[in-house]
Amino acid sequence: MIRRQGVSLVEMRFGGQEMTLRHFFLLLLCLLVVSCGTVPVPGTHGRAASKDAAESKGEAQTAAGGAETPGQDGPVTEYTLAKRLYDQGRYRQTIVILENSITGNMEAQVEAKQSEDLLVLAYSTYASYLIKRSRYSSARSLLIKAQNIQPNNAKVTRQMRLVEGKLGVDRYYEAGLEALRVGAKESAYESFLKVVEIQPNHKLANEKINELKPEFIDTYYKRAMAAYLKQDLDTAIKGWDKVLELDPNHELSQRYRARAVGLKERLEKFE
Repeated sequence: MIRRQGVSLVEMRFGGQEMTLRHFFLLLLCLLVVSCGTVPVPGTHGRAASKDAAESKGEAQTAAGGAETPGQDGPVTEYTLAKRLYDQGRYRQTIVILENSITGNMEAQVEAKQSEDLLVLAYSTYASYLIKRSRYSSARSLLIKAQNIQPNNAKVTRQMRLVEGKLGVDRYYEAGLEALRVGAKESAYESFLKVVEIQPNHKLANEKINELKPEFIDTYYKRAMAAYLKQDLDTAIKGWDKVLELDPNHELSQRYRARAVGLKERLEKFE
């Protein structure tokens, strides 16, 4: 370290020349520029990336709208895209694409019939998925749309019949529970009977019927006897018929019903 005119300098040797520290860093910067190529200008890289992304997005939109893309045999239409989604099991996305396509421009669709058939198939397949999970109301909504397009589709008709039956079962069972809650046992019993008429193996409804049956046998028998004592033979016979529907081996009902029928026949002869 030496002093020249009051300035502190660091002497270095490079190619036989003395260098200051400032000159050394300038030389180092030049070497870096030469070895790395061009120095990036701040902000240009971000703009270039944005441009590339925009071009990519535009190409994707063009492909979705029907332009040919590398590796494909033809243009991507709503139908081909929907068919691809359906084959992947993505039924909701298939339905969305085809609903927009068909309702938006039916006459202009070259593949309108194919799109229509695929949409109905998607409705039906997705409805089957919902039925398996007991989501009957949602399945019914899809099947109604399918029937609006193809009213005579046999598969959709069968599915709708099944769904309507399931919904009926649920409605009757819930009505029976509500009737029990308010103490209307006879109404509850009738509702549970409707359930097993539609679905004979409905476990919960059968359990409720078995719980209520002894009480109703006794009730119907007493009503029939009261009507018999008043000589209201028709009402008495109907009452014992109800008892025998619940318990075909109910001996008292069998005996008194036979008496009521015989008495009615004798009375009719004198009229």
